[in-house]
Amino acid sequence: MFTLSRCVVLSVYLLLMHRDSSSVGQQVPQGQGEGQKRFCNYTRTLEFYLPISCNADVTGDEMCPPGERFVGIQHLFPDTVNDTDDSGLTTPSGSSGWTTSADSSNWTTALPDSSARTTPPNGPEGNNTFDRNCQLVCAKDFSNMPACCPGFFGPECRECPRGKDGITCSGRGHCRDGFYNDGRCQCQDQYAGLVCELCRNSTMYGPACTEECECVNGVCDNGPAGNGTCRQCYPGYQGPLCTQEIITCANLTCSNNSQCQETDDGQAECVCQPGFQHTTGNDTSDCQPINKCSQSTSLCGENAECIPTGPGTYECQCQPNYHGDGYMCLPINPCETDNGGCDKMTTVCMNPAPNVSQCDCMAGYEAYVAGSGCSLIDVCVHDSCHPKATCTTVAPYESRCTCNSGYIGDGVNCHGNIIEELGALNKIHPTQQGQLSMAVDLLKNIYLKPLQDHGPFTIFVPNNRAFRKASRRDFSYTDMLREVDRSQQVLRQHILIGNLTLEDLQAFSHFYTLQGSIADLQVRVAKDVFKFKLRGYASKAKVIARDLPAANGMIHIVNELLINDPEIIGDASSLGMESHFERDNITVFAPENGGLDGLPEGTLDYLTTDEDGKIKLRTLLNNHIFPGKIVVTDLINLKRIHSLANYAFSVSITDMGRIQLNGQVNVSQVNIPCSNAVYYHIDGPLIPPELADILPSRCDVQQNRTVKGRCQSCTEDLKCPLDTDIFTNEVSEGCHFWGHLQGRFTQIQGCQTICQRTHSIPRCCPGFYGQDCKPCPGGHKNPCGGHGECNDEMYGSGFCVCDRNFRGTQCELCLDRNKFGPNCTDGEYLL
Repeated sequence: MFTLSRCVVLSVYLLLMHRDSSSVGQQVPQGQGEGQKRFCNYTRTLEFYLPISCNADVTGDEMCPPGERFVGIQHLFPDTVNDTDDSGLTTPSGSSGWTTSADSSNWTTALPDSSARTTPPNGPEGNNTFDRNCQLVCAKDFSNMPACCPGFFGPECRECPRGKDGITCSGRGHCRDGFYNDGRCQCQDQYAGLVCELCRNSTMYGPACTEECECVNGVCDNGPAGNGTCRQCYPGYQGPLCTQEIITCANLTCSNNSQCQETDDGQAECVCQPGFQHTTGNDTSDCQPINKCSQSTSLCGENAECIPTGPGTYECQCQPNYHGDGYMCLPINPCETDNGGCDKMTTVCMNPAPNVSQCDCMAGYEAYVAGSGCSLIDVCVHDSCHPKATCTTVAPYESRCTCNSGYIGDGVNCHGNIIEELGALNKIHPTQQGQLSMAVDLLKNIYLKPLQDHGPFTIFVPNNRAFRKASRRDFSYTDMLREVDRSQQVLRQHILIGNLTLEDLQAFSHFYTLQGSIADLQVRVAKDVFKFKLRGYASKAKVIARDLPAANGMIHIVNELLINDPEIIGDASSLGMESHFERDNITVFAPENGGLDGLPEGTLDYLTTDEDGKIKLRTLLNNHIFPGKIVVTDLINLKRIHSLANYAFSVSITDMGRIQLNGQVNVSQVNIPCSNAVYYHIDGPLIPPELADILPSRCDVQQNRTVKGRCQSCTEDLKCPLDTDIFTNEVSEGCHFWGHLQGRFTQIQGCQTICQRTHSIPRCCPGFYGQDCKPCPGGHKNPCGGHGECNDEMYGSGFCVCDRNFRGTQCELCLDRNKFGPNCTDGEYLL
């Protein structure tokens, strides 16, 4: 028997309703509902997932926790590749998806054949470590979940209201039944009333409320049970529709509470008015009010009282704590208003007695507290999640596993940083278990902090076989542990910036490693084979396990260690930079050889020989030096860095993983070892804005001229035309301006300021030409090599007009090919 680590409830997959078929859908007469089944509780089945080794000997329900039953095995681990040939990707038996005995494409109740197993039983070390390649699926039934049978409603499953015929809602509507409904009748369009016993239009009658009453001077017998005739005519009228006026009563006077009525033989007589009756024989002088309520006890419905309202009239009123129309009175249910004051999310409002409510916890909740509701029942079980995850009950009978901070995953499987994940893969990976120990030890010794605390990175990790092969070739594993600087540079050539799957990398023709080297991914589509390659290095590293997630990146396992020592290019002596770079605790971005080739001709000579140029050189050099040692894993997480010249440069990463400064200068090598500093190589200089024109190419001419301000009243505040103009403290009088004077619009004598305006006329310095003031051929200090005249200045062409005896674009050649010497006047070349 092995230890199972129980996992989160992932989903509710089945909802079963068990009902008593003898009562569902039947119309039961009033009074017969007492024997009916009110509660039709159901069973809710939840699935649970438990991590398990694919090689575990699972036989049945005994492998699930008590009370749960075995459902099947789920295979989850990503595809792996056999590293012994180029045949492509091979998948461990059974790991392609789900299988079942009923449908082989979905589920299985049997494990893969033992011949296909890739790990020994109970994990790689026989210590019950689950390999996360498979999950045991168990199910548990939660029975007796509350529900009402049809025709019953509310938490107590009360019977829906019935009409006098004993049929729910009189058969003319639908009851809002169910555990969470209020039991009200939803009448069809033409009906109204508590149990749909009335016509919505009071002038209609008949079973379908489609016939209109024709009673004119009387009370109509309306409603679904009425016949449309006059129940009683008003005084002075008679007949079926109370339309006949009684003429013979004109000469007959009746006592109080009586009225004249025509007999069958055409005579008139006094009879008691409606609502009155004789108390002694037929004496119409003794017509007393009729008390309907005392004559019958069945006029009103149950739980209602009969209240006399006049002679022969009454109304039915529901008793206290009941509501309705008096003919049908239902208990007042406080739960129907604002859930009876109970929390709607966690409690069920119960109505144990009329107009009484109490708050009971919903299924899955407990410990009711007035004003706040109930708390979720904690269904988390010990070891229900990954060891690096936290289980939280999020809903009734449902929990969720969430990976802890610093980890990613679904809570069942959580992945740590690259170092931590490699250690786990070395123990549990189906094909690489025990094959990553050398990589894990090396990374822990030489690159632990960057791969723990930084990222995201994509790393191509060589397995043990790759390290042994490299040891036999040119870089032993012992040397790797000892030569840290070299090993780190080799390692960074196996790391990319970003979280990249192999599918992501296929989008690029090439990409850049963390060291700055160019790499690419070679793909054999037919065999699904991927190989990682560094430009300029013959060997290729085949990917044998891919797309293995980590909290700070992505891991791909390869079968080759690519040892391509970075080319250390660039020389600080090219600009006399040695003394500037001797200070301690700095970071230097040094242009590589050729990085200064883009500077205008003569720039280096000017910076190193001219006194003004040397001042600019110091600023330029300080602009390549940054305080503190900034290693590349820190650099890529910075938005900008500030040089010793106090200029800021942005840091960005291209889609292909190349590090750039100010979006223009590329970093070509990183973390070049040095005792006092961290060195980077860049493919161009970092030129501050004020040195955009390093050479003294502009000799703009400043000119001044006198301008006058606007003519205005001499008493006003006089100003120069432009804010940049300088007031000379002189005012000119005698000018005129238009204005209103004594009600007339006329010219008025005024004053205006006299100001000085300075403007710049662009000019190129001697030795420079064109709109951009480029240096003349041969450099601005010695244009045309000193043997000619440059067509310089702003509108010049920059062509050299060579002296006698000279030719060439810089007048660097003798006109006579047989002459030589400084003036091209010496002898002839020997043939």
